[in-house]
Amino acid sequence: MAHTLAYVRQLTIPPAKWDDANDDGAQSRFGSAIAISATLVIAGCPQKYHNGNYYGAVYVYDWNGNYIQELLPEAVDMVAWMGFGTSVALSGNWLVVGAPWTVTGIVYFYEWTGAAFVLRQRVVGSTSAANDEFGNHVAIKGAVAIVGAPWDDDSALNAGAVFVFREAGGVWAEDQIIQPPLVQASQYFGGKLALDETGAILAVSAPGVDGPIANEGRVYIYEDSGGTFGHVKDCVFAELGGAAGDVGMGTSLAITGDALYVGCGGWEGLLPGDNNTGAIAVWEKVGGIWTYQTLLRSVPEADGGQLGDSGGSPDEMGSVAASGSLLAGGARGWWSPPFLGGWRGAAFLWRRTGVGVYELQTYVYPDVIAEFGVHIAVLESEMRLAVGGYTGHAGLGSSGDDMSGFINLYDVIDGSAAIFPIKLPACGLYIDEVRGG
Repeated sequence: MAHTLAYVRQLTIPPAKWDDANDDGAQSRFGSAIAISATLVIAGCPQKYHNGNYYGAVYVYDWNGNYIQELLPEAVDMVAWMGFGTSVALSGNWLVVGAPWTVTGIVYFYEWTGAAFVLRQRVVGSTSAANDEFGNHVAIKGAVAIVGAPWDDDSALNAGAVFVFREAGGVWAEDQIIQPPLVQASQYFGGKLALDETGAILAVSAPGVDGPIANEGRVYIYEDSGGTFGHVKDCVFAELGGAAGDVGMGTSLAITGDALYVGCGGWEGLLPGDNNTGAIAVWEKVGGIWTYQTLLRSVPEADGGQLGDSGGSPDEMGSVAASGSLLAGGARGWWSPPFLGGWRGAAFLWRRTGVGVYELQTYVYPDVIAEFGVHIAVLESEMRLAVGGYTGHAGLGSSGDDMSGFINLYDVIDGSAAIFPIKLPACGLYIDEVRGG
């Protein structure tokens, strides 16, 4: 039976957390990073105004929308525009938060006590230098945490690097530094990261790699052997059989089981004049070998839809998520008649039914410009989907800026999808439509 979506609620910054008359949350980018578990929703808010400056924040809710906690950077670390909450990752009782826009970048480890998160540790990469953006992207599974520093210069200017941390006795320690296999400047290795459910398979993107085609991007797969991640596979643009440049393979990443999903936000569409419609490339491990399988596109494709894109740089968390047999992809620039014009955005849900076989289940989109789908999370065990957007809140605050951000929560349910309107709070006339695949 096909799956469809049932709208649950919308999350935004709690008005009580606006710090003074100058703070209306309008530039906060709430939902720039999203993590969900069976009980919690984590929202990164990297431009949140606090105590006279834009330091960032992270907000914690339960799935029922009840606000639990606001996390702020440590006072000793506070610098303007430090980007606290640019990246978040959640596994078990551990929450990892990146603040990459300090001098070198900082990562915070929090532990859930049953009622709130408590800061246990803050770390900086052992070789991190100014402007490396350590913490730009983070991933965690069990006792393994991965931190990207895509502007690291150790192998080449802005080539990037990845840091591996392992936990023992409640203490996280740096265990390994992974340099890009290809020595090339401005490839932004570590721009996106993904760990499988076991923490033993790691995918790392380098969306700025120049191959035979400029800015085609590349994704590397690593597998843990004896406590060390070893390089086992290059996922390259040539495998997709395309010819266009600026694809930016790896603008988003997700991995689950034996399947890797790679966002290609710059992929050109099938129709003449289509530009940057985006796509999701799929590799699966078959017979012990990672093999390219298929390319998933939005239906219908939209010029400028950017399926699998994450905001145009490594500074965004990502718009591809996977859990079990479910795959979710955001297309932040998507549009479709009768809602003409780009940047409304949409979120698509597929179900894997066999090797290389994916069935579109449903998709959801708003009727206002929202960049809906710029960030996304899915959890099959609880059949839940969270989708973030940036705009659509114009007029919410005094500044008139509409980058406040929001997260919509959905239950994934069985049944044939139907179009249905939903009046969402704090957005004026804001209609969600869910359509069947």
